[in-house]
Parts: sequence; C-alpha cells; structure tokens
Amino acid sequence: MLAMLLFILTLVPGRVELITDSFTYTGYGANMCVSGSMHLVEINGERVILDAGSFFADEGSTYGPLSPEVLDNVKALLVSHAHLDHTGRIPLLINLGYENPIYCTPPTREFLQVMLAMIVGYEDFGQETFFYSRAVRAENKKNNRDTPVHSSLDCLWGGRIKDENLDTLSGHRPELSEEGFYLCRFCAQGEVKEIMKQVIPVEMGEKFKVTNNLNATFYGTPHIPGSAMVLLESEVSGASLLYTGDFGSGNSPFLPEQDFVDEANLIIVEGTYGTRPLDRDISCRLIFQDYLGKQVMAERRIFIASPVLDRTQQVLNEIRLGKESGRIPEETEVYVVGTSAIKINDIYRKMAKNPDYHPYFSRNFFQEPPLKLSCVEKRKPVDIEPGQIVICSPASMLGGYSRDYLLEWIWDSESVFIFVGYLCPDSPPGMALKGAKTIKVEGKTYGVNATLKNFHCFQSHGDYGMIKEFVEGIEGLKAMLIVHANALDAETLKKSYISDFPYLNVIVPEPEKEYLFQIINKISEYGGESPLRWNY
Repeated sequence: MLAMLLFILTLVPGRVELITDSFTYTGYGANMCVSGSMHLVEINGERVILDAGSFFADEGSTYGPLSPEVLDNVKALLVSHAHLDHTGRIPLLINLGYENPIYCTPPTREFLQVMLAMIVGYEDFGQETFFYSRAVRAENKKNNRDTPVHSSLDCLWGGRIKDENLDTLSGHRPELSEEGFYLCRFCAQGEVKEIMKQVIPVEMGEKFKVTNNLNATFYGTPHIPGSAMVLLESEVSGASLLYTGDFGSGNSPFLPEQDFVDEANLIIVEGTYGTRPLDRDISCRLIFQDYLGKQVMAERRIFIASPVLDRTQQVLNEIRLGKESGRIPEETEVYVVGTSAIKINDIYRKMAKNPDYHPYFSRNFFQEPPLKLSCVEKRKPVDIEPGQIVICSPASMLGGYSRDYLLEWIWDSESVFIFVGYLCPDSPPGMALKGAKTIKVEGKTYGVNATLKNFHCFQSHGDYGMIKEFVEGIEGLKAMLIVHANALDAETLKKSYISDFPYLNVIVPEPEKEYLFQIINKISEYGGESPLRWNY
C-alpha cells in the first residue's frame, strides 16, 4: 500500500516552474511497537536508513524477514545511539550486503563495540555451518557446560582444532544455546571488528554529507551519552526531515541539556511513554537510596537488574551518594557482574578523563564521575551473601546472569529483586512483580517468596509534554510520523498531537508500508519566493 500526502506551496501569479521535493518513508521496526527501530527514508530519490535495532520479545512477529532488496541504493546508515533496540540488527544488515558508511557520534562508536558483541552471537543470519572440537564438547558435556562453536577459520582458538578432532554443526545462531553451544567470543569480536571498519564518528552539531545531495547533522538529546537526533537536509531545495531517535528525559545528572532544531518539514518522533507524564520528582532517587539501605541493614541479598549501558552507571552513582549521605551503610559490598557491564564501565572511566568528551556530558559528570564508587567487578556470577548488592543484566531478567540469579533465589524470602529498566508485564518476572505466587520458566515452576520492587526514577525517555514543547519550536513543520510506541499509545498520541497541532498531518505508520510525501514548490520566472500557503 502506498499512502500519499501532497503539500503545495503557491507563488505569486506569473510564469512558474514546478520543483517537487518527495519524501518516502518505510518502517522496518518500531511501528506500532516500542522496539526494533529501523526507518528507511528517501529524499528526492536518495535513500538512507535511520537506526537498525533489535526487537524486544515477540514484537518483531508482525514483520517479515529483512531481504537484501531493502538495501538497494541505500547510501548511509545513521545511528541515533548505542542501545540494542536501535543497533542490534546492524550485523544483519552487514550480512545482507550493506557496505556503505555507518555514521554516529563518537561516544556511540565507543559503546557500539561492546553492544554489538553482546548481540552478534544471537542475531539470526539464517542457516549457517559452525565448527567445534569434539574433545572439548565431550569434556564440557561431562561438566554440564556449553561448548563454543566457531564461525571463522581465522579464529585464534578455532584455528587450533586438529583435523581429526574437527566437527561441524548446521543451524541458526539463536538456536545454538538449545543444543548446548554458543558462538566463540573471539569469533564474535572478529565480526564486530569488521563491522567497526564501516563506522564513522561525527561530532554533534557538525553538518556532513551522506549522499550526493543530502546533508545530515546530529543534535543532542539527553537519553544516554552520545544519543542524538538526526536532521536530513536536501542541498537542492533545503527540504528537511528530523528523526528524534530516543528523545531524552534529562533525568540523568550526567548528561547535557536538550538541543533544539529551528526548522524541518517532516518529523519522525518517538512515543515510548504515550501520553503518560514522566515522574520528575527528584526525591524518587533518595527513596531508592533509602530502600537499598534498609534492605542492606535487614541482611537481605539484593539483586538489581539493570541495562549495562548508562543505567548501571547511574545506579552505581546513587549507591555512592547513598553511602556518602549515610542512607546506605558505608561498608556495603557492591558487585557488578558481567563482561559487557565491565567494558562499559571502562569506557565511562576513559571518557571521564578525556576532554574530547566534554560536549557529551554535564559538568557534574567530570566533577563527580559515577564510577568514583568502589565496586567489585566480576565477569561471571558470584555467590552473594546477605547484606550485599549485585548489579546484573539484562534488565528484563529473561536471560543472562540476571535470569540465573532470579531462578536461583526467587524462592528465598530474604532476597530482593529490584528493576530499574523496562520489564515486560507478561514475562515471568513481570508476573511475579504483579503478585504471582509462582512463575513458569521453560516448563519448570518456581515459587515466588522473594520481594520484587520496580523503580521508575531512572526513566530516560521524554514524555508528551517535553516532546510537544520541542515540536512547538520547529518552523515549517507539516507532517509527523509517530514511531516507537505500541498501537494503543500511538493512536492516543495521534489524537493529542492533532488537537495540539491542527496544522500537522499526523500519521501512525504501519509496518513495512510505504508512505509518500510531496512538497511542490512553484518558483516564479524572477526567482522570487511567495508567502507560504500550504494546502493538504
């Protein structure tokens, strides 16, 4: 289906020449759902992709598999920030044949190396053949451990397997764990290293050329370090499109203020929170500190399920502040578990010492860096004693080390699980949070005796009021596409935006449907411009 919207700019009477600007939009993610952001846009025949993210849970079920044809004549991929729901399908695009530049801000490039390594072992590239050592497989089976498989003959460890001990396995990457395998981390790192050769960092606010006639500029939004909005502008006519990415809440004490954009014709805007207001009560973080302190003094095991990027570092900072204020006992031991979280922590430490990153953080970040707190970093799970805190990922507790901790301790009335990120309400931990007495995971039933608590003080997306205020400052705006919102929230947002901006054509794009927008400019023989009169 092709949806068309026609904008007409009328000039003074006289001989005229028609010049038509066309915008085409097709969404391959985050349409009527909150994840998988991927937006194919075409301006006057020149095509770029904005983000290429993974889906949460089954949100991608309404989309077909990506085909190489999606990449036809795509000249650039522009990445708004490093979260996996905006970057997780970059390896898939590369696998499908994308060879052109990937643009992002410098902090995003730093984080990408870690985030892509987290996802590449689980991205589905279709049927593949892997190889492994039969001897290692036999030994691991005895000890109930998974076995690494290799995707590259150049792998440091895979290359050492002797021919007589070599075996192969055919399958899809997401299915490896079901068979007791996982992709070798050296193979994964090698794949990410190849991807990073295409990644070009561009400073915030610097206009750069992405196609023959298209320029782009990144504008800051306080979601995570380096997160950006993307403005695309035609060199020929000046027609422009703005993509907000994840519009920042400004809740983090370590990020600079929101940038503003003066002019754009079309806007692709996120709607994660729908019309629900953001909790801006700063006392919420003090309540978080108080709660942790009380659980520590009650000698409970405390597990904080947190995203590795930005949220873990904010949690560490709140624990530091809690210790300094006396809300949390100073001697409390704090563990950060997981290789990716440790690598992100290292990047934060590096950025805190490098003046090149000053534009991407607030002054407070450099005065009181979040990792000033002393914590114990462990690559694998450790036994947690009563009165200790462990920060683990993922935030959903549907996999990784946080899931292991959940299944090990959810029966224990002296354990506390704290959620500081998005938690699907219909998932097993989500049901436990709502009061379920038992949960079922992979056919096994677990009794719920632990305490589960959700804190919203780390919300990182702007709410409707903030985004509305931002949109009010944009001149020349004629149409809005709402993405990154579930179907119900998107329709509610559409009604609110139409009410507040009656001159806008507001659209909730359906998955994989193409939408065409045209601006017809009539230019007089004298080259003069007329007063604007838009009809649509």
